Amino acid sequence: LRAALAEAQARLGEQEAAVDRDPLTGLANARRFEADVERTVAQASRHHTTAAVLIVDMAELPRIIDQHGQVAGDAALIHIARLL
Repeated sequence: LRAALAEAQARLGEQEAAVDRDPLTGLANARRFEADVERTVAQASRHHTTAAVLIVDMAELPRIIDQHGQVAGDAALIHIARLL
């Protein structure tokens, strides 16, 4: 019974983590991003420190997809995610 409970808890943890991640890139999705920003702002305020946000403009992605297809667009996203 303990083993079954531990297994169920592990699966639940995996599912909870998956809800906050983009399945293609593994990066945080908008829901997770929002929660992380709120937590970071509160922490920076509490400790009188600064924080930064990096924004990556993917304006050329539609052109990549139009010229080379969705698979190439997905590959570009995965590559950028790995670089980040």
